[in-house]
Amino acid sequence: MFKSVRSLKTELSDCLHRVQRGEECWITSHQRLIAKIVPVQSPTTIEDLKRQTFLIELKKNLIQPKKTQIPLSKQLIQKREDERY
Repeated sequence: MFKSVRSLKTELSDCLHRVQRGEECWITSHQRLIAKIVPVQSPTTIEDLKRQTFLIELKKNLIQPKKTQIPLSKQLIQKREDERY
């Protein structure tokens, strides 16, 4: 089903009930597709979603650790020590 943003404002409950039954709802704005509401594959709770989001963020941080920049003063000290020996 296709809904404009304007009609969605007044028919949101109906749209969500239809999505729960398995339909997809395409949202348009000025005759351009901007979003799609789809049913979830398996029923989940808010706590499950929070846990999944936390795990995804944790994996991102483990895979791509934040780079810490060494202060310039410590870089200079290290460079001088390396040159001495």
